[in-house]
Amino acid sequence: TIGSNTGVATGVAAGGPVTITASLSGVTGTASLTVTAPPLLPTLQSITVTPSPDSIAVGSTVVLAATGHYSDGSNKNLTTQAAWSSSNSSVATIGSNTGVATGVAAGGPVTITASLSGVTGTASLTVTAPPSLPTLQSITVTPSPDSIAVGSTVVFAATGHYSDGSNKNLTTQAAWSSSNSSVATVVSNTGVAAGMAAGGPVTINASMSGIKGAASLTVTSASAVSVVNFDSPAPSGSPYSSINGTFGGINFGVGQWAWEPGYLSDATNNIYFSSATSNKRTFSFANGSHVLISMKVATSVAGTLTLSDGAGQTKTQNVSTGGMQLVTTGWKNASRTITVTFTGGWNIEFDDITYR
Repeated sequence: TIGSNTGVATGVAAGGPVTITASLSGVTGTASLTVTAPPLLPTLQSITVTPSPDSIAVGSTVVLAATGHYSDGSNKNLTTQAAWSSSNSSVATIGSNTGVATGVAAGGPVTITASLSGVTGTASLTVTAPPSLPTLQSITVTPSPDSIAVGSTVVFAATGHYSDGSNKNLTTQAAWSSSNSSVATVVSNTGVAAGMAAGGPVTINASMSGIKGAASLTVTSASAVSVVNFDSPAPSGSPYSSINGTFGGINFGVGQWAWEPGYLSDATNNIYFSSATSNKRTFSFANGSHVLISMKVATSVAGTLTLSDGAGQTKTQNVSTGGMQLVTTGWKNASRTITVTFTGGWNIEFDDITYR
């Protein structure tokens, strides 16, 4: 067609050539016009679904993608346009227009199909059983054996050992019991045992999921307070040599501590860190668990002293230079090992270590 007074010709159907005529005052002019068929749109030839084959565990998901391949050689992501289906939805389901497959039950392989305009593509999906959770094999209760005095407490820890080789602290999850609560009691979900009367050994049990662990606890008569002052007697060896092994009921280990006849304003024997290689030392009570009550300290370098024990108790105190200063813990639970840390390095001495 041709619009009058516009010269705009429109192709209606393939054909021609057509003569287009323009006339004015009896005079005409012509043009020849051929109309061709419109270009063909590319058609969808096939669909590829990936990944395939694939596998997932029960309860897990995987996102499948559908890619369309067209007659002109182009490709297009059809994941959100395709209609999705599963050959067995009791094993795996598939969200339509999403490609998200979910494992429902172990089985397969299941065929996942994506369809659009009569063209389909498939993928193979297998669903496996969910991985088995590690199972509790045994429980270790520490410390064991141990002893406390009547009226004292000690914190036991329960460690679970699992089938995959992992370990887990079960102290607050386990059920705790004592074989003789008239001698020692233990609080469930805490592991805190208290000495009630001299006797034992008593078995302290921690149980969970049918698995039991045990520790041995002896309760001694109410103990008097012990003070280790390093003077009566003095440690063996010459002054400034290491104090090794047990002294005054305390095991100082080997090569951690040394003793000297005096330091600063303290004219009596005392102990100090045996070297400057670390600002941390430990000592342990040689005969069961005890409560650290206090100690005296002096330093030539101001710093922060931190005392901690196996029961989770901590005491932190700033220590200034000069005279002896008393550090009182205020602790209530007995423990076997004490850790001593001083930010000023080894320039600190300790005396009159008091425990019960």
